[in-house]
Amino acid sequence: MTTKKQDLSLIASYFLRKWVGTTDIGLFEFGIEGCRFDCILFNGHRQRIRGFEFKVSRADFLHEIRSEKWKQYLRYCHTFSFVCPKGLIDRAEVPKNVGLLQITTVNEHYGYTDRGQDFPYPLWKKRPKFLGEIPEREFRKIVLVLIGRIKYRKDDFF
Repeated sequence: MTTKKQDLSLIASYFLRKWVGTTDIGLFEFGIEGCRFDCILFNGHRQRIRGFEFKVSRADFLHEIRSEKWKQYLRYCHTFSFVCPKGLIDRAEVPKNVGLLQITTVNEHYGYTDRGQDFPYPLWKKRPKFLGEIPEREFRKIVLVLIGRIKYRKDDFF
């Protein structure tokens, strides 16, 4: 059994491994107007923003769903997904048009025990649907926040 800290580390390492060196710009802990994404990916070529909310406890996920806090994120991204350790959230619990990405390890996924390095392995249980275009005013706000972060906290990007 893993701890919440280990689960969060595995999720973060998946994002770093998957998107470093791609055309997407990734950023952990992105906040705008009271909303704080755990991770966003910005594709400048396609001008698409993908939002991700990490969940490492079942109680945290259920609280988010009941409070409908997740709905605030939808106006700032083209797709939105919950990311969690394997088995924490069931596909049927995830709202319509929202994705569910479960992260496990290569060894756990393939049933290996202690066979060298154990890299993160993604399991898309539900792909996110395109939510529509972000209003131009909101899109500009996001870009300005990104530019500000590049200037003052450039090491936050991957």
